[in-house]
Amino acid sequence: MRNCTIVLALFAAFVLALGTSAQAELVGYWNFDNSGNRYEESSGWAQSAKGLAAGHYDAENAVGTPVWSSTNGIIGTYLDLSDAQDDALRVKNSASWPIPSEGATFGFGHGTAEPQTVTVWVKGWPDADDETFVGYRPLGQGNHGYSLRRGTATLAEYTYGGRVIQGNASVTLADGEWHHLAGVVDTALGGSAVKLYVDGKLAANNSLGDKWDYEPDYLLFGAMSNNNVLSGFSNVLLDDIGVWHGSSSPKEIAAMHAMGLFEGIGLNDAGVANLIAAFDAGSGNSTTINTNVWAHTTGLTGPMGNTGGTAGSDAWVVLDGNGAGMQITAAPGAVIPEPSTFAIWALGLLALAFYGRRRRSKQPTGQPRTAPTRLNTTDSLFRSHSKQGNDSMRNCTILLALFAALVLALGTPARGDLTGYWNFDNDDLVESSGYIDPAGSHDGTGVGTVAYMAGPTGFGRAIDLTGGGGVNVNNSSSGSVYNLGHVGGDPTLANSPLTVACWVNAWPDADRTEGWDNWWGSFVDKQGAGNGGWKIGAESATLAEYWLGDTRGPQGNAGVNVSDGEWHHIAATFDNSTTTPQLKLYVDGGVAATGDFSTLWDHNIQLRFGVQNVNGEAYSLVQLDEIRVYNEVLDQNAIQALMTAPAGPVIPEPSTLLIWALGLLGLAGWMRLRKK
Repeated sequence: MRNCTIVLALFAAFVLALGTSAQAELVGYWNFDNSGNRYEESSGWAQSAKGLAAGHYDAENAVGTPVWSSTNGIIGTYLDLSDAQDDALRVKNSASWPIPSEGATFGFGHGTAEPQTVTVWVKGWPDADDETFVGYRPLGQGNHGYSLRRGTATLAEYTYGGRVIQGNASVTLADGEWHHLAGVVDTALGGSAVKLYVDGKLAANNSLGDKWDYEPDYLLFGAMSNNNVLSGFSNVLLDDIGVWHGSSSPKEIAAMHAMGLFEGIGLNDAGVANLIAAFDAGSGNSTTINTNVWAHTTGLTGPMGNTGGTAGSDAWVVLDGNGAGMQITAAPGAVIPEPSTFAIWALGLLALAFYGRRRRSKQPTGQPRTAPTRLNTTDSLFRSHSKQGNDSMRNCTILLALFAALVLALGTPARGDLTGYWNFDNDDLVESSGYIDPAGSHDGTGVGTVAYMAGPTGFGRAIDLTGGGGVNVNNSSSGSVYNLGHVGGDPTLANSPLTVACWVNAWPDADRTEGWDNWWGSFVDKQGAGNGGWKIGAESATLAEYWLGDTRGPQGNAGVNVSDGEWHHIAATFDNSTTTPQLKLYVDGGVAATGDFSTLWDHNIQLRFGVQNVNGEAYSLVQLDEIRVYNEVLDQNAIQALMTAPAGPVIPEPSTLLIWALGLLGLAGWMRLRKK
């Protein structure tokens, strides 16, 4: 009973560890990720706290026509204001006069200061000072508002009422990368009430200045306003804009930045709160975000909010003033073994139980204790000494089985499978995953000129389609495992996740690629006309592209020169487990772009390599190798592992050998009991 209590306590701790922390009072959130309404305000605060209709604080065009993109984004889709014309958005119903009951949500102070937090991700740096990212009648317009904007060529600026502060936290803001800016007013702090953060680190602070009455201006993205006359257009990229009633802590700002930078999640994602909760729980605690385990750690360098390491590998963030924070770790103790490994462990424990029972068997009452009999054979090791012993071992076996079932039930969702694998190593088009029975069901058939050549180093042979050829995969059209689904007639649903990957050389050239409308060409293609299917291919001489349904893109190159005449690894994933299903494109193991799923129609058309499905034969004239399709979402570590050439035979390290040995002993003991 005591053991059962311990197990239940551990289980309860596990369940509680999965909980999330309460969200801050986020009153405005615009992430531009809803493909049905890019202007959506998605905090839900207006409905829950004010009883207003959904969409009350959606954004709308203030001037110009904005562009939306996910190419080389930071968190899904972003607002692109970088064209030659002046563009800006404004928030509906945000003018705080003459309707203060509505507009005061974003006014923050009617003669006296009110606590606030404003955050935004920015890429690109404006050409002139005072050009604004997020602004509500900022400094220079009567001390009525607030803004995050350019201060100088090297400094960001936060204004609130009559106070202006500038800083950069030693960050180069004009480097063409995404940067996170946050302005905070904390009226309880007195002399350091106004704070500016850059990339999660404190960049400047000062005392409060004057804060005057409300004005008939709107909260703007990409410009500022004086009596609804717009100026200060920043012409940059913006994403994940948030406004809070109240002051976010330095730890919260640091976590928002780190999670956006390393995990690509928004400011109100549960992962931000979970990271903070795990850190606050202290040493030995961790949380899983996406597929990465973030664990409490010490000895990190730099100030609060400092970050380092590599996304998906060893990324870290400092969350206090003493070098403690959270870091991605393998955390082997937190990983639930897959079934075969767990079975080996269970058999090993069973063997130990048998051995312990034999060693501890008691002598008859009143007789002196004798030395244990030498264990010369398996038979003597596993001989049962009493009915009680047999009952004990039976109970032990039942307990182990129940424990195994419990652990596996608590595990992550069932692992998917490699549903298609073509490596061309025998100069043929054989599909060798073994997923489909009978073998050969998804072998390829050549179209045009298909030749063979050496593949990437360590990967054997590849196919050469530069002579004008492609591959059709047999039995891959209607009802195949490569269809993502068109569920119940609803084109907005897709019922299967996806990972597709391959090596590519001889990047397509529009001048030589066959096909219609100078199409750049496909690598792995199951895309029909009319928003059906998916593919990975080339978008231009410099960009890869991932297309799923009517979502053209994401597009990117992760900083890789894909046209350099070398082999490059292209991969894409579709995660349908999230509220807004996500698309992600990788180039040479780096995240090149992300996007959100919209619509997918039927795609009962063949899976093809190096040739397009739309409008007849359109050869891409490329070289391909190691084509893989999975019905699961591989994380970045797994994608990078696909780029490592297969190794030779591996000799298990000692602890693994020991586990196997104990497992075999346990199996032998179980067989002995069965014979008796």
